[in-house]
Amino acid sequence: MRAVGIMEVGKIQMVDIPIPEINEYECLVKMHACGFCNCTDTESVLNIHIHKDMPFPHIQGHEGVGEVVKKGNKVFSFDIGDRIVFPEGRIDPSTGFSMCGCGHFADYCVVRDCEALTKDGLPLGSLFADWPRKFPNELSYVDASVITPIRETLSAVRNFHIGPNSRVLIIGDGPSGFGLALFSKLEGAQYVAVAGHREDRLLHAKKNAGADETFNTHNCDVFSKVKNDVDIIIDAVGSPEIIISASHAVRSGGKVALYAGLHKDKKMIDFHQFANNVSLHKMYSPCGDLEVHEEAMSLIQEGKVNPKHFYSHVLPMERFEDAMTMTLKREAFKVVLD
Repeated sequence: MRAVGIMEVGKIQMVDIPIPEINEYECLVKMHACGFCNCTDTESVLNIHIHKDMPFPHIQGHEGVGEVVKKGNKVFSFDIGDRIVFPEGRIDPSTGFSMCGCGHFADYCVVRDCEALTKDGLPLGSLFADWPRKFPNELSYVDASVITPIRETLSAVRNFHIGPNSRVLIIGDGPSGFGLALFSKLEGAQYVAVAGHREDRLLHAKKNAGADETFNTHNCDVFSKVKNDVDIIIDAVGSPEIIISASHAVRSGGKVALYAGLHKDKKMIDFHQFANNVSLHKMYSPCGDLEVHEEAMSLIQEGKVNPKHFYSHVLPMERFEDAMTMTLKREAFKVVLD
């Protein structure tokens, strides 16, 4: 099968590796689309991800969706034709490739029937075994490829306790900033502002996420604009400098929320500079996103969330390198690889 191989830092090529073999408790999933994560995918290719040095060569991707095309004889929770978000990548070790994240940038992945395994008293056997979820047939595979960032930003807003009385400033005009603004408004936040330096993206946040106000950081000092007038500032960029400045702009007793991961060479925060009586809520790994899956599907079906607002370009998988270049140059809001 085809896969996107990250051969070494910055070097990408299409490779041919074996199709995963499934056992009687598993299904084979034909992958149809995968979102290119503006943060994790670029950082993994460039080896600047905060969590660890990347193993090379590797295959990455964690926003993939596909279709069950084969099932084991003990599977009863899935059927042929089921549409799956977040299947489980499986790379044969003999290929020499590691799997970074979930290995979704490949033609095939797998899904395990956790109910069948549990019923027979067997271990699930994988960290991601119970992560796959079904999604409605009415949703195209390309649109479904942004279910993961939709769930992640919805769950983040819940974890940050944003509600009807909240006054929120979001630093970052990318897909994460957009999702955080959208769900803050859907949660009834009193005031939501988005700051960034791309006018087209700021307009997008105002028009399609319902942001009350936007700030172009090239033209103004956003923190002086909102000083002591917001009770939560979300860093959706990932910067120690933003975190420190935000702590002095939020109201006393307020919160700075770190949603974006910091680069591994910029991961230290000097808390002597952090404002007094302000809390820091770190959440740049998903928490609770699977629990909101059905709600997210309902919001999409009800027309309250439009998946098309979360991406701007669709490219074939072979153009992975173009997707990364367009993302780094900010020529694309978000790319989906079809």
